[in-house]
Amino acid sequence: MPRISGSKPPLESIHSDEEVTIDLTSDVAGSELVPPSNLKHIWGARHIESYTIDGVAGWKCKWCGKPFKRKHATSVLWYLLKISGQDIAVCLAIIPQDYIAIYQELYIRNIGRAHARFRSKSDNKACVVER
Repeated sequence: MPRISGSKPPLESIHSDEEVTIDLTSDVAGSELVPPSNLKHIWGARHIESYTIDGVAGWKCKWCGKPFKRKHATSVLWYLLKISGQDIAVCLAIIPQDYIAIYQELYIRNIGRAHARFRSKSDNKACVVER
């Protein structure tokens, strides 16, 4: 059947008893399926997008599509790890366990750095008091 310019091709009929399988992974490169385990900071994550909202630096969760004002890395991790009680909502999207593990590792590293800075300051104060 000749196709007329601008017309839609004829639809093929699909019987209800036929099983249709769609491979969603074939269009995605192999590296996209595996989360990066060497993530240095949350702003390097492919599911977090930095941008400006109403003139204020913000970010957007690509898991759920929700935008936020104010860029704060710890708040992003609380959001992604679904840690409630931190004055930020939790992501309602289902995040794969591989990504959760990477976000947890990053969160633990960040907490370790914060505690090291705190210990360093307290050690300096104790040193000054002793003299």
